[in-house]
Amino acid sequence: MILYLDLFFLLNLIMDLIVLLLCEQIGTWSGIPGGVWNLKKVFRITASAGFGACWACIAVYLRGIPLWLERGITLGLVSTGMVLIAFGYQGMGILICRLFSLLAGALLTGGVVSLLSLDGTGISSEHMRAGIVVGAGAGLVLFSMIVSKTVSRLIGESRLFYEVTLKYRGREKTIRALFDTGNRLREPYGNQPVHVVTARACRGFCEKVAGVIYIPFSSVGQSQGMLPGIRMDEMEVRRRGQLICRISHPWIALSREPLSSCGEYEMLLNGESERNSKIFRDERGRI
Repeated sequence: MILYLDLFFLLNLIMDLIVLLLCEQIGTWSGIPGGVWNLKKVFRITASAGFGACWACIAVYLRGIPLWLERGITLGLVSTGMVLIAFGYQGMGILICRLFSLLAGALLTGGVVSLLSLDGTGISSEHMRAGIVVGAGAGLVLFSMIVSKTVSRLIGESRLFYEVTLKYRGREKTIRALFDTGNRLREPYGNQPVHVVTARACRGFCEKVAGVIYIPFSSVGQSQGMLPGIRMDEMEVRRRGQLICRISHPWIALSREPLSSCGEYEMLLNGESERNSKIFRDERGRI
């Protein structure tokens, strides 16, 4: 049998890309943040697929090693490496969920490809084996979604994540926010607390505003800078569907950079306001 290594690598690269995209989609369905789609994320997913394809090529030349060792390296080291390259480390719970999703996607994709590659001259044992693989993959996809959703909910409960609804000129936008005790930003004219939102989260919601002020800020890695600030009509803060507080005419600063590297949240609630701090501290005490 003649094996063309370049074609073998390309085939595995495409298959790994499909599996990783399915893994990403399972996480999205389950509520696990996957981050913003940009050039960096595309590069990471492609690099992860390339890593998996390289191992597939190496494994061809390692047929002399025991099967259990090859499977252990593939399912353990290589799969973990692919998840970390593609999505980064988001905690052990999410890492395990991603590994389940990757295995489910691989089973489902491999089974579908096997079914498509068989001839249609009737049902044979090969058809049945491929069908079993597809069924196992689909079942594992469903199982990984349930596990991932449970882990995502538990992580959200252990950290101070909130659902914030911003209202501006008759429009509403709900954003996932983190209560940040380190956010002590205030606007320079009335010394009112300022909450920070990514510009991407406000896209299509308040692109045209009546007025903008510029708010000076300083952060780690950047000595000083300016953020555009706008005033919302109202802001409602909820946790697990329960209304925590309602704030009239809050100040919102827009950040061009993502606030969370893995897309867990798109807003930082101000932690300096005495009223807000008391509300959120009381809420933390009830968790």
